[in-house]
Amino acid sequence: MSASLRRIAVRVPSYATYVFERPSWLILLLFGRLKWARWIERRLRTRNQPITSLPASGRVASPDASEVSDRLNKDGVCEGFVLASETLDEIRCFAETNKCYVSYDEKEGFLARDFAILNNIRSKDILAGYYFSSVENCDAIRNLLSDPRLMSAARNYIGQEAKNIRVRLWWSFPAQRFDDSDLRRAAQNRFHFDLNDWRTLKFFFYITDVDEQSGPHVYVRGSHRRRSLRHQYTPFHGKERADLEAFFGVERFRLITGPAGSGFSEDPFVFHTGSVACSNPRLILELEYGPYSPSPSYRYGALG
Repeated sequence: MSASLRRIAVRVPSYATYVFERPSWLILLLFGRLKWARWIERRLRTRNQPITSLPASGRVASPDASEVSDRLNKDGVCEGFVLASETLDEIRCFAETNKCYVSYDEKEGFLARDFAILNNIRSKDILAGYYFSSVENCDAIRNLLSDPRLMSAARNYIGQEAKNIRVRLWWSFPAQRFDDSDLRRAAQNRFHFDLNDWRTLKFFFYITDVDEQSGPHVYVRGSHRRRSLRHQYTPFHGKERADLEAFFGVERFRLITGPAGSGFSEDPFVFHTGSVACSNPRLILELEYGPYSPSPSYRYGALG
């Protein structure tokens, strides 16, 4: 069996479950990556709403809602979000004192500071450590989910009332011993787009300082608006960097670094990837908003 067929076969059980739980998801699976289909869906489902800027909550500062939408429409990413120092400290404290996990199936978690010790007794290095549902125990993250600045930015860009549909907090650890399957599961050094729904918006916040050696986020500017036919008529979300460079040009690749607390919003349909950390671990928070509830059985990475 070819590698492509194996990748499809691995995803079939998840796809079947999602379609059973939400039959309309089959339409998304078949047509969600096609530009003309996404244009039609937006025309049918969205409505014009006045752009409103709500006062800052004190938890996060951000550009004006209209500016966020303008940048997202043009580039697919809008930087300039900043967590309040108190919120940042609470999230970092939670991550340092609670266990993270390599995968959903892991029974025993580990404290992030111990990752190097675990690497000494493992056959491969740990690329990432996730907190999964335990993030619900962090008050600072729960408060962020309904932050008025984030909610208004999401609503204005999506074109409908939006709600938080997913939240993730995870570490990217410096690693040297890994293979291609590890990179795909961790979504590192593998450009892809997300197809969780027709229209969603994500907010990312660096909880640690991130430089070029600490696993920065990388995206292809404007790739949510412009797609080759080969990028649309394919069952796969991932693309090789060389293929994207040939179509979009090297100048459209953007690497996002910044101090702890800095953040950005991103249309997940843009081609993007995390990077393998080379020196320092990276801790990042992701909040995703959309108009529709996700499938109850959704697991991160199952649709990649």
